[in-house]
Amino acid sequence: MRRVLAALALSSFAFCAPALAQSADECVEPYAPFIIDGTTATAEQLSENRLDVIAFLGLSDMYQECLVRLMSLEEIKNNPSALRLIEKRIEDNQREKERVGAEFNATVAAWRAQHPEPEPAPAPPPAAEDAPAAGGN
Repeated sequence: MRRVLAALALSSFAFCAPALAQSADECVEPYAPFIIDGTTATAEQLSENRLDVIAFLGLSDMYQECLVRLMSLEEIKNNPSALRLIEKRIEDNQREKERVGAEFNATVAAWRAQHPEPEPAPAPPPAAEDAPAAGGN
């Protein structure tokens, strides 16, 4: 269900994003997803959390693009305090993206530590007919 909601949010925002860039209130900051505990998560939970993280990162990119478009409006260009506020929102969101990415990477590392991949079986020795002939050619 969360995947469907995230996909709907991404697609609907992508179609209307240019029209929304009228004020900073119309640039909607996404909420960061909860990052699960990799030591106790199942593969399915990890996969779902990955989709939540991807959706958040995509929505954050759109949010930042919306804010950058605001900065090009004449009334914003001529207002240093408004520019600083927008720049701070972009910086804060970027830090949040980096935090979410780092936490999810740590979750994946913890999950992999709990679920190590089995060592591949050693290759069998070559068959006698594949071995080089004594005396050489």
